[in-house]
Amino acid sequence: MYGIDTRELTKIVREKGTMLGKLVFPDGEDIDFVNPDDENQVAKASCKEVITYGNGKKKVVLVDCGVKNNILRHLLNHDTTVVRVPWDYDFTEMEYDGLFLANGPGDPAYCETTVQHIQKAMQNPNLPIFGICMGNQLLSIASGAKTYKMKYGHRSCNQPVQLIDSQRAFVTSQNHGFAVDNETLQEGWKPLFTNLNDDTNEGIMHTENPWFSAQFHPEAAAGPTDTNFLFDVFYKMLNGERGSIPQLLEKELDSRLVKKHVYNGTEKGEVKKVLVLGSGALKIGEAGEFDYSGSQALKALKEENIHTILINPNIATVQTSEGVADKVYFLPVTPEFVEKVIQKERPDGIFLSFGGQTAL
Repeated sequence: MYGIDTRELTKIVREKGTMLGKLVFPDGEDIDFVNPDDENQVAKASCKEVITYGNGKKKVVLVDCGVKNNILRHLLNHDTTVVRVPWDYDFTEMEYDGLFLANGPGDPAYCETTVQHIQKAMQNPNLPIFGICMGNQLLSIASGAKTYKMKYGHRSCNQPVQLIDSQRAFVTSQNHGFAVDNETLQEGWKPLFTNLNDDTNEGIMHTENPWFSAQFHPEAAAGPTDTNFLFDVFYKMLNGERGSIPQLLEKELDSRLVKKHVYNGTEKGEVKKVLVLGSGALKIGEAGEFDYSGSQALKALKEENIHTILINPNIATVQTSEGVADKVYFLPVTPEFVEKVIQKERPDGIFLSFGGQTAL
């Protein structure tokens, strides 16, 4: 397309929200608007027959509302047998260890049959249930909550979410136009994640039973992979681990983020001095993200009481401002000068990732 005032179009969408559109040719026949929400998109995207994958120790029934292949990969990586069933298949008479509610397109209101099957499965309070995207909405409806169509929807790979009652935030991938109404959650249910942009629901949990869900995609490829630990928590539930959902998530996160780190034989806490290679000269028109990220890294290192030495010849950067680094060498970022600084300062470590291609 060309000859379009894209800024004006953006302003219309900004004010009016998500809307239907169509492309017509000046000399062509006009066409009707097509609303995808007028049809059951899940029925189109779901498999048509039962399919079994793997031969693992635990059997998971996956309700296919339009599942991504990478969800199947993540489940199979955890020693499971995955039985993939159509969206309206009655799986409740099967023998299985856990229930997975997959993602899918469109309005969850079309999936009344699926909701009925989920409600029947929830008669077993010990059955682990994990839902993603559409699965979050279906689990919510099965629990008695309501969903609504969003004005804009979430469609990007950089949606920030916060784990409820914690200071933990994650960057997530999302693509959905419906959301769960937190105000309609029933007794025994709570939000699990919240969107930091608009405070909308990003997951729910039961306060006692092993049931939880996420509106975002923890399996997204390519990334971000901040939240793929949710699959590990689900697998541990399959193996009998119990506790409140927040406790299980915090335990898993602690094992990943707060475990003992060793760097070339130097334990965390023994690092007292580090060398940071800056981005060097920046010309007008060049990106300044390395200057920004480098200055943030220097601040974070200072909070850890780590002495910082910076090599950066650019006096006009934030990195070289007074007080950001403990010591600054206004030298070219070249092997010769870097070696001399290392010989003089003898740092415990060196950061290469904040100086762009020059530092690498």
